[in-house]
Amino acid sequence: MPIATLTALISAGGVIVPAAAILVTVILWRSDARRRRRDEEAGRRRELIEQLIRLAERSARHAPFSLITQAWFHPELEWALLLPRLYYQLSVKERPVATWVALRVQLIQGATTATQIVKLGGEIAYRLASWEHNETPLSWFAKATEGDSFPTSWTVPRVRRALQMAVHFWGWLKLDALIAAACGAIWFAVHSFRKS
Repeated sequence: MPIATLTALISAGGVIVPAAAILVTVILWRSDARRRRRDEEAGRRRELIEQLIRLAERSARHAPFSLITQAWFHPELEWALLLPRLYYQLSVKERPVATWVALRVQLIQGATTATQIVKLGGEIAYRLASWEHNETPLSWFAKATEGDSFPTSWTVPRVRRALQMAVHFWGWLKLDALIAAACGAIWFAVHSFRKS
């Protein structure tokens, strides 16, 4: 190889090597930015799923006392308020998951007992956790919601709402009877103690 060719290659290498280094740096920077964005999206999704799981746990903890706690805790409302955030944070490809959750929340809104709400909430929490850990594929949600779209509004039918109110009224009636019986027993015990 002539010396002129070697000299030309060495001088061209002085330009090619820095250009290649800059190109590699830009490619690595872009791929790292994409990876960070994917990680942030996965972190936000994981946080939302954890929030839904905590809501299912709260519903289960409040279920035995739902008659009393209904004054300040409405699980059906809490579930409904988390739906828009879930819909927003999932990608278009993952929308069947949001649709499936929305259809379950509709069932929660129509539930007449706290036990039904806990059961449906547990199902939502379990499915979302198994989806997050890649145990339930996205195709399962797509198949489960086939033909359904994300509901934008839904009201509880009047008959169902009347049944919910009747169940709550019956619960309050039983609680009132229990309190009256306890007060009567205490009154009887106090008066019989005074007579002796």
